[in-house]
Amino acid sequence: MHYTSRVVAFAWNIVRFAVCASCGLGPDDRWGHLCRGRWADVRRAAIPAMEPDALPRRKRLERLSARALRGLGRVPFPLLRRGDAEFLQLAWDDAVKLAGRRLAAGGRLVRGDRALSVEATASAEAMDATLPDGPAVLTVGPAATDADFRAHVLELLSPEIVAAEGREVLLLPALSRYSQTDGATWLGPDDVVRFSPEIRGNPVPGARPDHHILDAIRGAVVGGIPAGGSLHPAALGGR
Repeated sequence: MHYTSRVVAFAWNIVRFAVCASCGLGPDDRWGHLCRGRWADVRRAAIPAMEPDALPRRKRLERLSARALRGLGRVPFPLLRRGDAEFLQLAWDDAVKLAGRRLAAGGRLVRGDRALSVEATASAEAMDATLPDGPAVLTVGPAATDADFRAHVLELLSPEIVAAEGREVLLLPALSRYSQTDGATWLGPDDVVRFSPEIRGNPVPGARPDHHILDAIRGAVVGGIPAGGSLHPAALGGR
């Protein structure tokens, strides 16, 4: 993995301008703050995008360590693997439609070590207040290991994902927490919400903000992709 001067500048701008996603302190609280958690976050966020033709075949992938998998770079486009087959690139539209169908049937959407279970319901009262109207509920629980279908919202590959057997696995690339389109808000240690601007300079063209991915999948679960079927960020709508 090669860190270019552009990526180094991107990491420095995180330290200068962004709110620490680890402890919630911003540049106005402690300029140049770099706690242990933030150092790990900055190093992770500065990993460049994977080259389109750099994904090894599955047998080699399964032999790579966690560090070597991270060294391949950030996942740049949706990937699908069925059973023991190779990972294949998918268009975003096709990936979200597939995720919508499978999740409505009981699959699991995983972000980190937590699973977001999409459950069908006809009761408006059962809807979480933060969700748009529609018959779908996202509930958070322990990550499922026995689902026939798993959609991972992720930034980097891990041994657990590439070695899973007998499942249909969909990988949906997300932007780093510091590259969220139009910025993001973080809750600080003093319970004050701080705005962290979007830090540009380490582009991953095929990645999307987390909430854009969840909104698109939720739209697919309840009956189709909104905004004419496009998954371009401008069509998904920001927050």
